Amino acid sequence: MTNRIRFTAANQITETFESAAEIIGVELGDEPPLETLRKLHTEEDPTPAVAFTCFALPKREAIWWGCLCLRALGGLDRDGQAALAATEAWVRKPDDAERREAGRLALEQEFENPGAVIAQAAFVSGGSLAPAEFEKVPPQQDLTAKCLFGAIRFAAALGEPVEIPDRLRKCVASAIDFCDGGDGQGPWKGSGGA
Repeated sequence: MTNRIRFTAANQITETFESAAEIIGVELGDEPPLETLRKLHTEEDPTPAVAFTCFALPKREAIWWGCLCLRALGGLDRDGQAALAATEAWVRKPDDAERREAGRLALEQEFENPGAVIAQAAFVSGGSLAPAEFEKVPPQQDLTAKCLFGAIRFAAALGEPVEIPDRLRKCVASAIDFCDGGDGQGPWKGSGGA
């Protein structure tokens, strides 16, 4: 299997993205990122591991993994499903038209569901934030990870509050498999979702 993580040492993430240190909330060393993710998975709070994954993967792969999580966690209404489908379309064909369609749905839905938030993650993954006919306005490099982290936490919170940590742990188990080259679906196989 091929490791999908774009860094060779975990601390390169916080060196690359200033906001990552605060969002991940744990100090990262120079060990391989997949090793760090496995360690974070053993902690009581799964939130740092989810945040770590959002920053560690390349943008398209991170959103792909996030789509897997949102699909498995469930609970999306029709609008959320449409925004998630637009995001999945961008993952399959990451061109500007698909990116802008995801962004259009996110804005139209006013970010009121996890599908709209992950659609915004796709929109801010590159290109321009301005309409196509205007001068290019590039997004900040950490926006995709921030939106993705918000989308996954939002989706996990759609269940019973007491289930949120377990739902996030399944996302982390999925991340470990996905980052290590797997399909990321292992935690949900045979369980009918989260």
